[in-house]
Amino acid sequence: MRTKKNNNNDIEICELGELEDEMVNSADDEKKVVDSTAQAQITKKFGKFEDENALYEGYKSLESEFTKRCQEHKKLKEVVNDLTTEVASLQNKMSNILADEEFIELAAKDKNIYQRAVLDFLNSKASVDIMPVLGSGIGQAAAAVVAKPKNLREASALALKLLG
Repeated sequence: MRTKKNNNNDIEICELGELEDEMVNSADDEKKVVDSTAQAQITKKFGKFEDENALYEGYKSLESEFTKRCQEHKKLKEVVNDLTTEVASLQNKMSNILADEEFIELAAKDKNIYQRAVLDFLNSKASVDIMPVLGSGIGQAAAAVVAKPKNLREASALALKLLG
């Protein structure tokens, strides 16, 4: 026989077998508490992953995706460098062509190129602000009617009139 304390701190006399059973039950309860605490620590340790293997698999997947993205980034960077080089080369060729007098002469003789150049020039000048006419704030300047001769007789009459 042995003595034990109950919940009320009263001393009871019990059989040795009962005491051993209680000790085993108490040890099992403590083990469950320790196991649940360890599981909580593991959960904190691995975050959203269940265990080490799941964490390792997640890492391998992440590493693989990162490698793919780095390779894609490198390819895109090479494409940008190639395009930049090509644009610079084309600009250089264009400068050389425009500096070539023979090309300019041939282009001036081509009707389509000539018209396009003249239209581009006139459009660029049309967008430029025109200087105001002296006194334009007071009123409008009088425009003189230009007399254009229609035939040779009118042209000679106009010439005699101008010369006096």
